[in-house]
Amino acid sequence: MRKRKRYPIFASAVIKGKDKRVSAPTETMIAIANISRTGLGLYSYTPIGEGTVVSLDIAFSAHGKKERHDTVRGRVVWETKKGALYFAGVSLDKNLSPSGQPFLYAYLRKIMRKSKDEEDPAARRRLGG
Repeated sequence: MRKRKRYPIFASAVIKGKDKRVSAPTETMIAIANISRTGLGLYSYTPIGEGTVVSLDIAFSAHGKKERHDTVRGRVVWETKKGALYFAGVSLDKNLSPSGQPFLYAYLRKIMRKSKDEEDPAARRRLGG
């Protein structure tokens, strides 16, 4: 069960993992759909495998700025296939933090603040909404 609200993010990543079904480490490009401080949801054309321990080098641009990279580690806790696409959830080994993932953490905090402002009627009035 998800512990925290996930926020949409437009990001890609190279995912590296050791699938129990094969002896060599695997590496594939994926798209990240959403993120929280404790996990993320992703899309892949390649199965990753539930229970696989992964490292993700995440690339994203915040509001048209320079592309940034941060790395997270975790475990695939669920995976399902829909057509040619696999959807998976990754639980992070450590929460996102300013010291561990400075760019991704700052971006997530900005998204969280904006989301709270949009949910707060007084904030919406201040923003003209």
